[in-house]
Amino acid sequence: MLTSVDHTSYSMNSVAINPTGDFFSIARADEAILHSVLFLVALHRDLKRGISDSRDSLHHGGEAFRIINERLQGNESFSDGTIAAVAMLANKEVGAPKRAFLISHLNRLPIES
Repeated sequence: MLTSVDHTSYSMNSVAINPTGDFFSIARADEAILHSVLFLVALHRDLKRGISDSRDSLHHGGEAFRIINERLQGNESFSDGTIAAVAMLANKEVGAPKRAFLISHLNRLPIES
């Protein structure tokens, strides 16, 4: 269960990630962000255990993508929560060995000037 993951096992500086201390209250209020965070936590746990595609990572990744896709089809496509959730999911792709996959996604994004 992801709630039992020890937050001290992360090597990142929590102040850099959460400088104002309100990020987790925002994550709890937006389910796309929440599932994106839990997806990254599950992936981190999977990497430490030497496994891939755990039940938790598949569930939270699937939920994050489902919610984002629903928002992109509606009026919430550029909400702060949607942008934050996409940015967190992009972190997974940047760290993944499949950089070509990430580049293909970036090439499909519309760029406004």
